Amino acid sequence: MSIKNKSLAKEKIREATSKIYTNNNSKSFVAAYILSCLEKVSREDIETMAVGPINQNQIALYYNVEFVNSIKLDELIGVLIHEAMHIILQHLKLLDTKLIKFRGEYSKQHIHTCFNVAADLYVNQAIIEDGNILPNGCISINDFPFKKMQSVDYYFEQLLPIMQKFNIDEAFVNHSMWRSCQDSLEQVDRILSRAEDLAKISSGHFSEQGDSDIHIEEKVPKEDWKKHLRIFCKNNKMEYDYKFNRFDRRRTNFNGNESFPCKIKKQKMPKVLFFIDISGSIDSETISKFIAEAKKARKYSDVTCLFFDVRIISEFTDLDKIKKIQGGGGTSFQCIFDRVAKEKDRNVVILTDGYADLDLKIPNKTRILWALTEEHRNFDALGKKILIKE
Repeated sequence: MSIKNKSLAKEKIREATSKIYTNNNSKSFVAAYILSCLEKVSREDIETMAVGPINQNQIALYYNVEFVNSIKLDELIGVLIHEAMHIILQHLKLLDTKLIKFRGEYSKQHIHTCFNVAADLYVNQAIIEDGNILPNGCISINDFPFKKMQSVDYYFEQLLPIMQKFNIDEAFVNHSMWRSCQDSLEQVDRILSRAEDLAKISSGHFSEQGDSDIHIEEKVPKEDWKKHLRIFCKNNKMEYDYKFNRFDRRRTNFNGNESFPCKIKKQKMPKVLFFIDISGSIDSETISKFIAEAKKARKYSDVTCLFFDVRIISEFTDLDKIKKIQGGGGTSFQCIFDRVAKEKDRNVVILTDGYADLDLKIPNKTRILWALTEEHRNFDALGKKILIKE
């Protein structure tokens, strides 16, 4: 697998996810939000795509590079929505209940295969009903003698006694990784909860770029920014200033009333870009806290404050003028580093909840401080991490 092909596949997934946001319906918006929360990992042993654990506490979206590059963008959109819907509909949990209920009547492998097909029958019909398309080879209701638009339970119970009659392409129904997802279901619940909150915040209007008004309140900052910003002071140039000191009469011939200029040397304050996450998963109170922290940091650095969701929304050098901003869309950290690439001083503080794709193109010589609202055991993005105090 060439590096170029892998890079093309990553960019294609990013573009497809971005387009899902713009479908202007709640199902697509929540699906895109969930996809943005999953780590993207390429694996050659995955024939198409799959959701599965990357470790005990985090679920990833696995993909085959050749598969992604071989299908059309519209087909990739359908496949991504397919994977997200398995999470939205909590199929990972539902499979467990089926294994327990029918384990005495059928083998574990048979129950697993029937549930895979039943789940895909339901999901694929919903995807096509919404006007999306899927690649050739995907499970289709037209290949089965069942009623259309029925529940997963209906299809599962219909398939149990007759599954062996059907010739299924295992590449499109292989959900074997679900078996090892149980330790990661806590992350699934957390993502779903945030997605539901996001749907409520959006009040029926869904777009990739949020346009809801966020009102800013005064908050008390709690972080030690003198300490945190030291990472940006390394190799920082010295600057010179002058102050007036009174001469000591014991050491001079002056009468002590005269003041003469004295040259002093001090370290120049670093220029730091503070990027504040105002996506739909961040409430106005947290955004107000972020701004309060950025204001405090002005004492120790030259702060420019930028607000972002999937793009840079606004920029302020005078933080006292920030009263109301617009946000509430999805989340993309890549827009931050596209902006940073234009800067000479690449010192970055990112205040966020940390839920977005971490597959990032980061410019050289970028120093990053992630200020997170909650603990992430496996937040492995480049840079130093701190946890914002409540």
